[in-house]
Amino acid sequence: MARPAKYKPDYHPQKVRELTKQAEQEGKYLIDEQIAILLGISESTFYTWKREFPEFLQAVEEGKQYRKKKLEDTAFKVATGYYEFEHEKDKKRKYYKPDSKVLCLMLYSLFGDKYKIKTENVNIDPLKKKIQDMTPEEVEARIKELEEKRKDEK
Repeated sequence: MARPAKYKPDYHPQKVRELTKQAEQEGKYLIDEQIAILLGISESTFYTWKREFPEFLQAVEEGKQYRKKKLEDTAFKVATGYYEFEHEKDKKRKYYKPDSKVLCLMLYSLFGDKYKIKTENVNIDPLKKKIQDMTPEEVEARIKELEEKRKDEK
């Protein structure tokens, strides 16, 4: 069995920063296992170093900040709606509507219980049946009703 690599406090944290910065510049994001491979150590050694050497853990976490920021920015963009070019050649922009599910998730993760989705007091219309509970005639009638409603909205 190979002997574990010796941790060097003046080398390894800086090397992690260099590797993650280089990956960022290439538009890539490294996960822990990839960092371990690039450092030439096993995953178990990597996790041991994270546990035992605070400066190493800090370097790893700093390397993940760009990825976290990019993810937050993307989630915000999706939650609030955005324009994006469909094709670079024609410069036509397409609008993507806000995604309320992502917005709810972001609000809940940022502000906690203030934006928690409450389900215990939801008033479900007792007249609306689940499709599984309907007879074929009821399903047909509901389809016609919805088609009429859609025609009226146009």
